[in-house]
Amino acid sequence: MNYLLFYPDEMRAESLACYGHPVVQTPNFDRVAAEGTVFENAYSTHPVCAPSRASLVTGWFPHVQGHRTLRYLLDDTTPNFFKYLREAGFTTCLAGKNHCFTDEATEASFDRATATFLPKGQDLASFIAGEKTGGNYTMLRRPLPQEEMADDNDFRYVDEGVEFIRDCAREGKPFFLFQSLNSPHPPYTAAERYYHMYDPDKLPPLRDMRWLEGKPALYQLIRKYRELDQQDEGVFRKINAVYLRMISYVDMLLGRLLDALEECGVYDDTTIIICADHGDFGGDAGLVEKWPSAVDDMIARVPLVIRRPGGAAGHRVAAPVQSIDTFPTVCDFEGSGSGTTSSACRCAVSSRVSPATRTGWSTARAVTTSANRTASKARRRSAPCRCQAPSTTPRGCSSRRSRRASAASSCSEASGTSSTSARTARTSCTTWRRILSSTRTCTTTRCIWRSATS
Repeated sequence: MNYLLFYPDEMRAESLACYGHPVVQTPNFDRVAAEGTVFENAYSTHPVCAPSRASLVTGWFPHVQGHRTLRYLLDDTTPNFFKYLREAGFTTCLAGKNHCFTDEATEASFDRATATFLPKGQDLASFIAGEKTGGNYTMLRRPLPQEEMADDNDFRYVDEGVEFIRDCAREGKPFFLFQSLNSPHPPYTAAERYYHMYDPDKLPPLRDMRWLEGKPALYQLIRKYRELDQQDEGVFRKINAVYLRMISYVDMLLGRLLDALEECGVYDDTTIIICADHGDFGGDAGLVEKWPSAVDDMIARVPLVIRRPGGAAGHRVAAPVQSIDTFPTVCDFEGSGSGTTSSACRCAVSSRVSPATRTGWSTARAVTTSANRTASKARRRSAPCRCQAPSTTPRGCSSRRSRRASAASSCSEASGTSSTSARTARTSCTTWRRILSSTRTCTTTRCIWRSATS
């Protein structure tokens, strides 16, 4: 099995057609959603690029090893599933934006890496300082000339991804492509072809200033700091329109990768995972971009769509999931498969991933065929949720043994078959996940899975 992890930056779920937006055109996202599973309530662990990506690849919350800001990247001693997959025989590639790995970790995790950390000519200090220019921080820019689209970083990143797919298909190697893009991260701009794609006055209304009522003073301070309180409503409608245009541009890039998979004859042998590090205010409530301590739905709720050959099609899951679930999902996919690569992956993960690294449940359990879900439902109802406390823990977690035991007991009791058990089961396992933080080791967590499929 091959993998494509398509990872746009700053893409919120509610701005995709497959998540209910009535205007935006995203036919390639819609195609993957129709052929796979849409997780309706997927949430990022952090509203900043690097910490969120750290959670994605480690299965840890950002605080476990201090990955709280853009300055702290993963080194080669930190567990990440790309490294394990590479050791198991996958050819791995990072094509695009790298706000996650140090140079040493990149070398240890990827056979091919064509990633960049900063735009050309910019140092880290100026990058973090932002782009407050021209007396405001709207980040709204003029359209790019159409002839410059081929020189756009994301267009070139996808060129590299397409080349990687072709090389691996030609050589018959199982691959994992991490296609990481800049868009739709601000500044809000696009090539001429996309920039005028949507009329701001024909879009659904934005959240207005009433949305800020009852909110912490932080939001008004953001508006003042960024001088957004000096802009009229039309500017924010324009920002929202351009943001949607950038998403349509990203959809086109996804289509190029899908076409490459089909042309190389590996589409039916490739699992496609679409997710994002965080969202964007997109002009709502007179706000733009994101904020490091904002966890509103526009920022924290992100798309998660998984299309796996032979899996469920058109399936939607309302149960909450997070980016930390990606690690165990990939391991579950390979560990439950057959063949040399799957067996090697299972051995690599089992021998190298300590219980402290494992997360609470696998999203993969929702990406199965309807027949499999029906056949396994009776088994899940009759089997208890075998929660086990981890044998090792990261620093700061050693004093939680009694709470783990209590949570395990609650989770086991919640696995009954009464009509009211689903809500109790979800609550118990959620409590278990919170208590164990990054060290959660509910080995089956059938109770959450049952609530998603019953």
